[in-house]
Amino acid sequence: MSHLRVPAPRPAVALPRGALSVLFLVTLMSASSCNWSRAVGPTDVDYAPDDSATLYLQARRSLAVGEDQEALETLLELVERDEVHLEGHILYQDLARRLGGGTASTMGRYYDELRDDGSAAVPYLKSRLKGPGGRSDLLRVAIERDEGLHYAYLDLAEIWDQEGETERALEAAIRASEAAPNDPQVNLRLARSLEATGRAKDAAERYRRYLAAMPGDLPVFETYLRLTLYSLGDIEAAREVLSRLETARGADDPDLRLHRAALLWRTGDLDGARDIYRVLLRSDPLESRAVLNLANSYYLSDQRSEDEKRAEWPKARRIYRYYLSLSSRGEIGDLLDSTLTVPSRIARIDEFLGPDPDPSLPTVEDL
Repeated sequence: MSHLRVPAPRPAVALPRGALSVLFLVTLMSASSCNWSRAVGPTDVDYAPDDSATLYLQARRSLAVGEDQEALETLLELVERDEVHLEGHILYQDLARRLGGGTASTMGRYYDELRDDGSAAVPYLKSRLKGPGGRSDLLRVAIERDEGLHYAYLDLAEIWDQEGETERALEAAIRASEAAPNDPQVNLRLARSLEATGRAKDAAERYRRYLAAMPGDLPVFETYLRLTLYSLGDIEAAREVLSRLETARGADDPDLRLHRAALLWRTGDLDGARDIYRVLLRSDPLESRAVLNLANSYYLSDQRSEDEKRAEWPKARRIYRYYLSLSSRGEIGDLLDSTLTVPSRIARIDEFLGPDPDPSLPTVEDL
């Protein structure tokens, strides 16, 4: 087959625009470098024709049980059809690239030779096999032909995010949301772009929408936990998500234990947080995050009276020294803490308390 035939337009369905305010959208779009001066709506083109849907679902089922070859054969039948099932083509491209070798080469030649029929699908599918530069150009062509093609905006958002252009990535993610407000991947992309540009509250709402549709995505649940706990301080939301993660992954997961300690700390149970840090260190004496947090719990310089400093800073100094001993063994990845923050805190403690009367190297049992 040398071309794709896109079905005739169908009536667009009016869908809700989501929680982002009109003023917020207008403000962002007015500053856009992409000349996106007006909102878009859902595409009028059916990129999921019914006569190919059965093959697409069959391929997905085969992949779910590890039958790659069976899925490949089904997808080859799907892409040979005249009417384009866009997600079917995307699935074929991704599977062929994963399988590699002759399968990937055959797939690449197929799309290289694909005749441009004037549809948005052809430049979009070709773009997925290009580098960032050529990919962006083809995505713009696809959008010019169908400004409701949300896949193209998602890919542009990904490219710009990787290039550090977070505001442009957010613009593209908003466009994708206008075109497909109920698509889970759109909500995930928009959540990440909102978070990257400092709009934590809006990001949390989009993460919730994504997770409502994709409740098995545990890594995104943890991302949402970090946002609610550390950025928003939403203790109740964080507690609910953390409990769900502990049920799924086990409460003894080191990362989840650190989150549980942080939750206890933020609710005033400092002793409970310290107990968790010490439990972690008994199982892994090189867990530098637990060491640093434990030391910080005794330091808390802005919250200590002079009497409290005399009582707790000796412990903080000893734990900080253990932390620096991990650094000398290459067990710490955060150079700012190990070369600046912790040494400066030890110096401040020394200035207040005088030299450490016990210069010996601390052990984990001393903590």
